[in-house]
Amino acid sequence: MHNIWQHPVIGTPMYSVTRKLKALKPVFRQQRRKKGDLAMNVKLASGFLEVAQKLL
Repeated sequence: MHNIWQHPVIGTPMYSVTRKLKALKPVFRQQRRKKGDLAMNVKLASGFLEVAQKLL
């Protein structure tokens, strides 16, 4: 991600920002897919919390 943001883009500052964000879009999508389903992660976390509370 750092390499994409540091890449020089010729044009106005607004154009530069939009081009860099468009270049980062696939990176953000890939990270989002790695994180998985939010609802499933919440259920897993609540299950772990219940188990931890019972152990106390």
